[in-house]
Amino acid sequence: MAFDFIQGISADVASTTTTTLTFPGAVTPGSLLHVSVRAGASASDTMTVCSDSVNGSYTPAHSPVLNATHCRVYDLHFPNTAAGTPIVTITFSSATSLRWSISELGEIATTSPLDQVASGIDTTAGTTVTTDTINTTVADIILLSHFAGSGAFGSDPGTNDTGWTRRFSVPNGGGADGLKHAVSTRVVASAAAYNDILTFSGGVSDEAGWAIMAYKKVAAAGANANLLAGKFGMKLAGKL
Repeated sequence: MAFDFIQGISADVASTTTTTLTFPGAVTPGSLLHVSVRAGASASDTMTVCSDSVNGSYTPAHSPVLNATHCRVYDLHFPNTAAGTPIVTITFSSATSLRWSISELGEIATTSPLDQVASGIDTTAGTTVTTDTINTTVADIILLSHFAGSGAFGSDPGTNDTGWTRRFSVPNGGGADGLKHAVSTRVVASAAAYNDILTFSGGVSDEAGWAIMAYKKVAAAGANANLLAGKFGMKLAGKL
């Protein structure tokens, strides 16, 4: 299993209260599973369920972001997945349009996987949408950025900043209204300041919600064993 994005799938769903996505293949035990949802358009359309058929309920990575009256941004995760091919279900309190995706990230910490997270709204008209900068505290991180467009979120899929790989681009009804949902990842080796910038040739004339998350790499298998061995050796030496 690689320390990277492993697999995933996305969908553009017409107005509904409940929908599902199935991972394309079996997930690797221990991976982190991530769900990103762009739901529109009312603040009253709240998520009530996010779970899968293998693991159960997911944990929110951040509080829902309300992009004015246009859409809501959700990101949730489940670390240390069990083996299988999960079917992920999301349910909302009332019918709403959904653009969403599910991702498997390999070699992520199996407990407390999130190092840093930020979320918000970019209201600046122009050709770019920019996340806040997050300052990671440890080395070896997988960054995941999620952009959720509203009315006129560019006339093209847009491009990410250097170092990022676009994983999903979900337009509105075949692209008539520009990009609605985009998820990208980036693997970084050093603790530092990071953000993501989406650039559009057609410009951005409306608000966009976003979130950026930093997931920690799982500790090497020998690290804990070496630490315990060192402590045991010191205790033994003291007794001798």
